[in-house]
Amino acid sequence: MMKRKKPKKTDPSRSRKPSGAGAARKTPARTGSFPLSVLAREIGGKLVGSGAVKISGIGSLPEAGPGMISFAASGKYYPLISASRASAFLVGKKVEGLKKPQVIVPDPMLAAARVIELFYPEREEPAGVSPHAWVAPGARLGKGIAVYPFVYIGEGAEIGSGTVIYPHCYIGPGVSIGRECRLFSRVSVREGTKIGNRVRIHDGVVIGSDGFGYEWDGSRHRKIPQVGGVEIEDDVEIGANATIDRATLENTVIRRGTKIDNHVQVAHNVRIGSHAAIAAQVGIAGSSRIGDHTLIGGQAGIDDHVQIGNRVMIAGRSGVAKDLPDGAKVGGVPTVPFLTWLRISNLLPQLPEMKQDLERVKRRLAEAGKGRRAEPGKKGES
Repeated sequence: MMKRKKPKKTDPSRSRKPSGAGAARKTPARTGSFPLSVLAREIGGKLVGSGAVKISGIGSLPEAGPGMISFAASGKYYPLISASRASAFLVGKKVEGLKKPQVIVPDPMLAAARVIELFYPEREEPAGVSPHAWVAPGARLGKGIAVYPFVYIGEGAEIGSGTVIYPHCYIGPGVSIGRECRLFSRVSVREGTKIGNRVRIHDGVVIGSDGFGYEWDGSRHRKIPQVGGVEIEDDVEIGANATIDRATLENTVIRRGTKIDNHVQVAHNVRIGSHAAIAAQVGIAGSSRIGDHTLIGGQAGIDDHVQIGNRVMIAGRSGVAKDLPDGAKVGGVPTVPFLTWLRISNLLPQLPEMKQDLERVKRRLAEAGKGRRAEPGKKGES
């Protein structure tokens, strides 16, 4: 797959040859219009109504105009359809009384994603290495890669075919990047990191920086050398300004298909399973384990050395300080079962009034107690 010879020095920033295949970003121009019957066939939907309507774009229910198709992600959006100016609709079940055509699909959101791809096809960046990039003599670059100006590729790095590296990226010595990856501007991939195929890494991401490892020696914090690495498997996507630290001795690992949002911190020695989804501003402390298909809401915090099972759901702003079994649904700080957390959350606005009621009850009990002590006792009466 890799070629050892020095790549041709061209400047991919000076030419654009959209081909519609495997590309880095969406083109702003639509590709034309489709008869609704063709569109329905492409997404595997059942057409109800005329298939001759020409569709030239897709929009939300409030914003879509004539010639566009819109979608109702669930039944609660069906009342908005009658007011929409769209010419056709993607729905999960037939909407009775609707005079405009509709395409019935199992999942309107997934169908809408496919329609977006049809109207805004991704493009393949023109291959070549900019003369303003620096590529070490011992780096190995695959076929059809695009390397933009001011990219640094270190000694012994390997870049797979079809990968695109945008300006101001740093690829350290010994880094391995697979096929058809996209590294957007200002991404830093530190030495020894291994990245699989079809991985998308957005602007400002840092992968392989030192983990936060120090030991107090009695007078100062002594740094523990971080000599491990980072391994990222196929089809992972990492949002802007996320950070993934290298392990102390082994590897920090992100398994296949996992999606990480912006500003997420993954500490050293963490292992995240396959097809997990982690929302923005989550912090995962060192040596924690996250299972497959786990969902973590925004701003949640995971304590160090915590074991989280498969298919766990963690609500946003939660604090996880202990292990969670497979299938757990939790929220709060510290976490409790999700339904319990909802009840607690509903009670929080009532706490001031409940405190006032409690103070009134305490005063009445105190007054009643004083009254009983003031009554003459029967003991010793003649």
